[in-house]
Amino acid sequence: MWKRYLNMFESCLEKQKAVVAKFASCTCSEEKYQKIIELGRALPSLDPKYKTEENLVQGCQSRMYLHSEMKDGVLFFELSSDALISQGLVRCLF
Repeated sequence: MWKRYLNMFESCLEKQKAVVAKFASCTCSEEKYQKIIELGRALPSLDPKYKTEENLVQGCQSRMYLHSEMKDGVLFFELSSDALISQGLVRCLF
C-alpha cells in the first residue's frame, strides 16, 4: 500500500512540475491568463449527453459540467464550460 501511495505522490510532483514548466515563460499576469485560455481551448468537447443537471458543477459562476467515469480501475474526467478560463484552470488540475 505504501508503495502505491509513494508512486502517486511522485506522479503528482511530476505533474506539478509540468504545470509550472508550462507557465515558466510567462512574464506577466496577462500572459498567464492567455496560457490558461489556450489550455481551455485545447480540451476536447464533452459529449452533450453528459451536460445534465447531475453533472453541473454547483457554485461555479460559469456553466460547467464535469463527467467522471471509472475504467479498469482508473478514474477519468471530462469537462465542459462556457468560460475558457474555467476550462483552462480545470485542465491544469487534470
